[in-house]
Order: sequence, then C-alpha cells, then structure tokens
Amino acid sequence: MTAIGIHGGAGRMGRAITDAIESAGATLAGGVDAGDDPSPLAAAADVLVDFSTPRRSRRISPPRARRAPRSSSARPA
Repeated sequence: MTAIGIHGGAGRMGRAITDAIESAGATLAGGVDAGDDPSPLAAAADVLVDFSTPRRSRRISPPRARRAPRSSSARPA
C-alpha cells in the first residue's frame, strides 16, 4: 500500500487529512511540522502531501517542480 506523509500535519488541514488516511485504512508514513526536518519523512513516504506554508513548501520541493516566474509577455490572451 502507498505510504502517505503529511508536511504540516499538526495544522487543521493536516489533521483532517491524517484522519481521512486512518479512516480509509491507508498507510500513514508520518507527519512533520515547522522546525522539523522533512527529509526523513520524504524518504519514507511514497507520497508527501504538503499543507504547510508556501515558504516551507519551497524548502521541500525539488527545483524542477517549482514554477518559474511568469514574464509579463507570457500572459494569456
């Protein structure tokens, strides 16, 4: 079964997702919060759900997954 990790697990949404994972009988790999190192959880989990802050999200996302800033000439018509 897929092991699911929660980044921001102590927050309101993190607790709701944790409850949903447990209710569904899925595998919870664990959770981390502000001040915790997310690297061990990211290594242990097959999927990492991020309900942290945007600043913390940037710390755990690989560079290729980050959105490049849009230039003013790239606006949709």
